[in-house]
Amino acid sequence: MTFAESRSGRLQAATIVTVRAAVLVLGAALGAAVAAGGRAWLAIIAVLGLAAVGVGLRASGVIGRPHPSIGLVLLLVSVPLRSLLEVDLAGITVGLTEAVLPVVVFWLVIFRRPGPVIIPRPAMLLFVFVGLAVVTAFWALRLPPAFKEFAKWIEVIVALLATFDLARNPRDLRPILIVGGAAMAAEAVVGLAQTALGVGPQSFLIGRIIRAYGTFEQPNPFAGYLGLHLPFALAFALRGKGWWRWAALLLWLAGVGAVALSLSRGAWIAVAAGTAIVIWFSGGRRLLDRRLLAAAVVIPVLVLAFGHFSFGFDDRIPEPARLAGEGLASPIEMTEGVTAGNFAIVQRLAFWTAAGRMFASNPIGGVGLGNYETRYQDFNLGRWDESLGHAHNFYLNLAAETGVIGLAPFLAFLIVLLVAARRAANSAPVLRTVAIASLASIGAFVVHNMVDSVFVGGMGVVLGAAAGLALAADFKWETQATG
Repeated sequence: MTFAESRSGRLQAATIVTVRAAVLVLGAALGAAVAAGGRAWLAIIAVLGLAAVGVGLRASGVIGRPHPSIGLVLLLVSVPLRSLLEVDLAGITVGLTEAVLPVVVFWLVIFRRPGPVIIPRPAMLLFVFVGLAVVTAFWALRLPPAFKEFAKWIEVIVALLATFDLARNPRDLRPILIVGGAAMAAEAVVGLAQTALGVGPQSFLIGRIIRAYGTFEQPNPFAGYLGLHLPFALAFALRGKGWWRWAALLLWLAGVGAVALSLSRGAWIAVAAGTAIVIWFSGGRRLLDRRLLAAAVVIPVLVLAFGHFSFGFDDRIPEPARLAGEGLASPIEMTEGVTAGNFAIVQRLAFWTAAGRMFASNPIGGVGLGNYETRYQDFNLGRWDESLGHAHNFYLNLAAETGVIGLAPFLAFLIVLLVAARRAANSAPVLRTVAIASLASIGAFVVHNMVDSVFVGGMGVVLGAAAGLALAADFKWETQATG
């Protein structure tokens, strides 16, 4: 028997063992899922089982070494699909993103390319923030919401470190960018179709238009998700080459249209901020490119005109805000005089006031990580006695839940991250387009969170990936390699 025949026989035997083990695992998992009566369990276990099959086949040598980015690709794809697969575990809602996360971590450990593990220094601030935020859970009334928030930040950390590590070889980022763009395209098309066909809950009907909401079940997170991706499409549309540029431009136009039809004014502001950043760092400072001028002038005018003539912005401003020059109204006064037009703004004022009261009750440590909704009844304005899960201002929400010990390191992380992204957007030798897009995406996140919270539905994965790209573009890989 030759060596080749011997090796082939071993591979065949290993493959048979792998397949049998996979069948047993999937069979047992199927039985458990059926016994539990949960379709969500079935899908989650199927994902884990298929991952086990792939690892087994790789270990037996039947398939080649998988691409190191596949784990992160799975995590990014799971974000818009998260709400389609959710299960309640002891009061904690677990979606597809959380189910995929262990597989992603395992994949990144097993299939990463050889080389030293490097953790960027700004990420240390994120670790400090998460550690201190977890400490606040010790005085939280309920631990399940705290654990849920902790899991979100773990997703941010995993996505950041995975993206940064893949950037050691910039070509490994290509699947991330392509799949991210494809996921955004699919989400935008779903949103556009919902509005065009009038598909959606009656509560999303404004005038004769159904607000686009995609697979996120709500228009605001749907628009927030697109808002974090749009800077990448625009950056490659302005700076790309060949047909990639035109594909990116088409993707950006579809995404902007879907955001406009979501009627999420916070997302409109965020998209405007992200667009301005991309234009500025792509040559807008010199005002030489007519395409940049067209994007900078025509798009905002069309969006504002659409909003004004279709929905009457003036009717949506609370009366006390219009009369600010006559004196500052109290929180209770500002939340009176509610109409159908200004309800959303007045409601946010009530949520913000409750968050401020929580922070004032314990400015050092807040009411506990994830416990804004739990403690809302103790701090609301009376007539506004129903919480929608968060304060609709991410920074106020964070201050209310974790106090200064949580808010301070997070803001420090954001500042350091933005500085690094801006530096890379000006001078990155290889990943400058990615750096510009990452800076704009993070900028959109910062702006949108002033009037809402887009840190929902697995959105931390997108933030972590953008942060990892920005830090990788700013990192001196040559110094690391030679030093």
